[in-house]
Amino acid sequence: MAQVLLITPEYLRKYTAFNDAVEDNLIYPATKLAQDKWVESYLGTDLINKLYTDVAGAGTAGNYTVLLENYVQPMLMWYTVVEIMPNIYTKFVNGSLVIRTSDDTQVVDIQLFNKMVSDARNNAQHYTQRLINYLCANSGLFPQYSSNQFPDVSPKRDNYNENSMVFSSGNTAMSNPRLRGGINSTWCPTWCNNIIN
Repeated sequence: MAQVLLITPEYLRKYTAFNDAVEDNLIYPATKLAQDKWVESYLGTDLINKLYTDVAGAGTAGNYTVLLENYVQPMLMWYTVVEIMPNIYTKFVNGSLVIRTSDDTQVVDIQLFNKMVSDARNNAQHYTQRLINYLCANSGLFPQYSSNQFPDVSPKRDNYNENSMVFSSGNTAMSNPRLRGGINSTWCPTWCNNIIN
């Protein structure tokens, strides 16, 4: 199958502060990386392949359109921003890594740059949590969500990363037999129901 991107550069420009000055040749690899690194991690291999097949063919329909447009694309958009930011800030020139500048601009301070990346990551995590909640509450609509087998990527059902801090009140992974043995495919709906209800 040809490479399929679930958002276009126009979509990214429409819903973020990016404009035409951000070239497509920077957007495409960042989008591909975001799909492989983040979207597949939360959809799983089977469900993302279903979306790729539909988008490359006649397009998505029904529940898959809702999933793609309301949940996957907003999440992917912000993870694309996270992945593209370093490439906008720097570039390779004759074997050296330099900061991008032009005659009528000034480079932002590294602290401001890091804050902008962090803000984009927070937006991505917000939309990731919405995706997780939607898929857990509607997992029966998407059989591919739970059909992955090794070596496929099984979907992550939590939104924690290296920047998240969780303070425990004593109910830890080691005290919870469901977590101590690892998360299985039947765990998500129960966990989601406990949070949603």
